[in-house]
Amino acid sequence: MAQFKIITILVGLVLVTVFAVQNSANVIIKFLIYNFTVSQALIIILSVAVGVVIGLMVGLSRNLKTSKNIKKLNKENTDVQTKISNLENENQNLINKNNELISNIEFLKSLQSEKPDEIDTV
Repeated sequence: MAQFKIITILVGLVLVTVFAVQNSANVIIKFLIYNFTVSQALIIILSVAVGVVIGLMVGLSRNLKTSKNIKKLNKENTDVQTKISNLENENQNLINKNNELISNIEFLKSLQSEKPDEIDTV
């Protein structure tokens, strides 16, 4: 994928360069009260360069936002995993306590069945 990007960029640069060289006549640029005589090739190359810089800035901005979102989501994921682990531990403790209580009830039932008159009701 990276090689495809590099090849595409190089082909684009070659095409822009050929286009600029073929259109190298001098043109008059009017901006506010100023007049400039500049090579059309220079204007083409500068326009492409400005476009590339703007594109890179937009791409960088998106990458920074994406990176920030990834960090936020990773933190949320870690927090949720910690909560899940805590709840699993709490659940296991409650299961153990429940099993202990069931054992105690069974024990008491066995005692009651052996000597029903001697044990008060619980």
